[in-house]
Amino acid sequence: MAMRNSNICMTTKVDKARLLETLRTNLTRHKQIVQEARDGYVKKAKEALEHRLEQLRTGKLVSLSFHLSPPADYSEVYENSIAMLEWNTQETVELEADEFRQLVRDEWDWMGSFLSGNSGYSATAARMGSSAERGRGLD
Repeated sequence: MAMRNSNICMTTKVDKARLLETLRTNLTRHKQIVQEARDGYVKKAKEALEHRLEQLRTGKLVSLSFHLSPPADYSEVYENSIAMLEWNTQETVELEADEFRQLVRDEWDWMGSFLSGNSGYSATAARMGSSAERGRGLD
């Protein structure tokens, strides 16, 4: 969508095998972030619960609301794209600018919120999020 808003209406033909390799690499990195974020979330959630439980044990009345959001996971988007390409019978695939941005460059419309939402739990997401901001001149 962002590319069309910039009036880029190109298409390009890409080698299906190369595109599949790129997507699988992107999925692996995505799953790494998701796993780091899940591990980090569980750690922070346990710490918050243990802290509140200790306060309750000492007789303090404390709020039991928490502000921890579970990590986001868009693996299904990658897996569906990979499956579609695996079912494609052509050796080359034509991509529009938006599809190239998402499938090859791994710049999905949800990427910013994925990285920022998971950056509190994943060092990789935090690093990638700050790199993306620097790349857009948002520092």
